[in-house]
This record gives sequence, structure tokens and C-alpha cells, in this order.
Amino acid sequence: MNWIELVVGIFGGGTISSIFTAIFYQQKNKADARKASAEADGVVIENYQKFVIDLQKQREEDKKLSDERIKSLEDQLKDVLEREKEYLKQITLFLEERKSLSDRISYLEKENKILKEKIVKGFSDGEKH
Repeated sequence: MNWIELVVGIFGGGTISSIFTAIFYQQKNKADARKASAEADGVVIENYQKFVIDLQKQREEDKKLSDERIKSLEDQLKDVLEREKEYLKQITLFLEERKSLSDRISYLEKENKILKEKIVKGFSDGEKH
């Protein structure tokens, strides 16, 4: 037996087996790492999906509350506009009545002036007689 056979015999069988084992475990470790990474990515994706779903639910709830508030404010505005319409009618009536009374006062003041002049003239005429 020569020294090559001896070296190959001692190191060859174990070395080749060790190389195959190392390659196999290296591939297995890479596969396990990819699997763990994929699972972690799956968890991240699942969390984002839950987050998006929660955001959508919150948005729908906020929209519903906003719609209810808008409806309430529209109803209040409608009531205010109706009251304003009634107030404007009353103001118009008061202004018309004020104008009528003002015209009546002017007429009565003129008539009063005429009557005063007649009375004064009557006294003046009476003194002459």
C-alpha cells in the first residue's frame, strides 16, 4: 500500500462524507432560513392586512358619524331658516304698521296745526268784535 492509498483511506471516506454532510446541512440551513423569513413576511403581511381592515372599519364608522352630524346640522339650518323667514314676515308687518302710524301722525299733526290756527284766528276775530 502506498502512502496515497493510506492518506485516501484515512481521510477520504470521512472527508467525502463530511463534505456531502456539510453541503446538505448548508442547503438545509438556507432552506430553513428562507422558510423562517417567509413565515416572518407572512406575519408582517397578516398584521398589515389587519391594520388596513381596522382602518377601513374606522373610516366607515367616522363617515357614518360625519353623515349623522351633517344631517343634524342640515336639519338645524333648515329650522333656523324657517324661523328667520317668520321673523322677516313679522318685521315686514311691523315696518308696514310703523309706516301707517307715521303717516297717521303726520296727518294728525297737520290737522292739529290747522285747528290751532282756526282757534287762534277765532280768538283774534273775537277780540275785534
